[in-house]
Amino acid sequence: MPTALQAEGITAGYGKVPVVWEIAARAESGKVVAILGPNGSGKSTFMKAITGQIHVDAGAVSVAGKDVTGLPGHLIARSGLGYVPQVGNVFPSLTVVENLEMGGFTRKSGLKERIAQVLDIFPDLKLARAKRGGALSGGQRNLLGIARALMIDPVVVLLDEPTAGLSPAYTQIVWDQVRRIAAAGAAVVVVEQNVDLALESADWIYLLVDGRNHLQGTPAEVQTHDISAIFLGGNGGNGHPNSNGPHTGH
Repeated sequence: MPTALQAEGITAGYGKVPVVWEIAARAESGKVVAILGPNGSGKSTFMKAITGQIHVDAGAVSVAGKDVTGLPGHLIARSGLGYVPQVGNVFPSLTVVENLEMGGFTRKSGLKERIAQVLDIFPDLKLARAKRGGALSGGQRNLLGIARALMIDPVVVLLDEPTAGLSPAYTQIVWDQVRRIAAAGAAVVVVEQNVDLALESADWIYLLVDGRNHLQGTPAEVQTHDISAIFLGGNGGNGHPNSNGPHTGH
């Protein structure tokens, strides 16, 4: 499968001391990749580095083979990377349709047609198309954030904890959409706190600890390690053959 996103040796942070060190990850078209790790392991910082929100001190990022390292976020978006942050993922004063229009700001044509296509994917949003973002439920807002990211026909979609605070029903709806987006051909990278759900739904797992790659593999491979011990601060068996570098097998 084509590589939609490649991150190699990413070192980044918010000041002189990095938060993440030499992280490597990749996502292939049509696949769901989950990034797991204890609180403070650098998951969101890694996302912000990839999407151009913070400076990358070392390493490289490419989208569909194009080097986007160090580019501002809006230019990375033009390369085909859609990003949905955990908070602030919708414009509360704009309607659902207006939010989608904002999401399609880089489109040169076909805006109305793409809005119609995206609303067909999200029936809840189609029914609420005239509602303002701030009047939506938490689950609907998260879906709108994802829908807005789809407006640019992305090669890869990055979702930062899209199920945080949601009911089990909406959590399932979000993951159903994640799989649907991947099935349509995009790569999807999800930072997820619900380990069981990620292991159930993703094709490949990266687990970060203390700002570094700790282990990676298929869900079945990752589950051979003591994940609970890792999240509680134990080593959990840091002996995976692929744990120190980018994988090549999915």
